[in-house]
Amino acid sequence: MEYKYTGIVLGKYDVGETDRIYVIYTLEQGKIRTLAKGVRKMQARLAGQLENFNLVDVLIARNKGMGKIKSAIAEKNFSNIKNELKLLEKVFEVFRIAGRLIDDEQKDEDIFYLFLRYLNLLDKIQTEDDPLFFRVASQGFLYQFFSLTGYGIEVGRCALCQEKIAPGGNFFSARHGGIVCAECGQKVAEKIQVSDSAIKAMRIFSSSSLESLAKLKIEKEKIIELEKISSLFHQWISG
Repeated sequence: MEYKYTGIVLGKYDVGETDRIYVIYTLEQGKIRTLAKGVRKMQARLAGQLENFNLVDVLIARNKGMGKIKSAIAEKNFSNIKNELKLLEKVFEVFRIAGRLIDDEQKDEDIFYLFLRYLNLLDKIQTEDDPLFFRVASQGFLYQFFSLTGYGIEVGRCALCQEKIAPGGNFFSARHGGIVCAECGQKVAEKIQVSDSAIKAMRIFSSSSLESLAKLKIEKEKIIELEKISSLFHQWISG
């Protein structure tokens, strides 16, 4: 049988002499893996339609297993991202993190549209004008992605005692899944100090659209802090 999908190419890897397996997050079926036969031959046209991060319409012939790609059309290739090394490297990094946390063939339209909004947003960024915003947007994506996949970071109340977080002296604990208050933090071994401004940014990430983050001004030092928190959290939940 043949199936039509709209999806975003998350990645690819070579198999055999001329074939390639593509990992695509689809609107209809979530993350799928599918085979493209002969796509690495010089005369093959399919490869250009299936570049990483392209938004594609793809037709797959499948009876069992992963199936084979019959045709693909790139609806959008996000050329600005691919022409800007900083953006491209960041998308690779973020999608690699996200891909590890998604099971195959688990449909989730919210995740699909989060991927799409993230790519649309970064595709509009001019790093010369705002050299830090792509990092803010990427953190916004990750914090929202964690929440959609059931790993939301607790930022409103202490992850241990459940008391409302007060300003000053708080910690982040990946093991406990969120912010730990100053008092409870003394009982936690694996933790890092977290600033009030980072906590505020995390709250904004969880309650705001990616597009609205353009109004958010965060200093470079705080972006580095947020990146460290999301990295530690990802390492913990991915084992």
